[in-house]
Amino acid sequence: MKKNILKAIITVCSIIVIGLIVHFVNNNKLDNSGTVRIIVIDEAQNEVINEEIYFHNQNLRAILEENFEIEDRNGFLIRINEVYADGNEYFIKIYVNDKAALQGINQLKLSDGDVIKFVYTKVGDYSVPS
Repeated sequence: MKKNILKAIITVCSIIVIGLIVHFVNNNKLDNSGTVRIIVIDEAQNEVINEEIYFHNQNLRAILEENFEIEDRNGFLIRINEVYADGNEYFIKIYVNDKAALQGINQLKLSDGDVIKFVYTKVGDYSVPS
């Protein structure tokens, strides 16, 4: 009798664990679409680009390559259209929803409604743009 109850408990727990695993795996699939707003701020702190762009199962790099002229050096974005940062004294800092991005254009996961801001920034400048 105790063995049957133990088997039933183990079976129920196993089903719950498998269900949770399937749930989390399905939620992490790249099946994502929506719109993002791309804003680019140049060296004079002027907004030179402000566009809403539709995406479907794309990372930020793919969206940028499809809509703008970009250049990177060793994985760092150094040019978007006419805004060019040499990478030594200046760089292009990325903000997602007004927070400094901790990932680059290859790794950033997008969500519908995100505002991605690229700001021409002096190396060592930790101020937050308005």
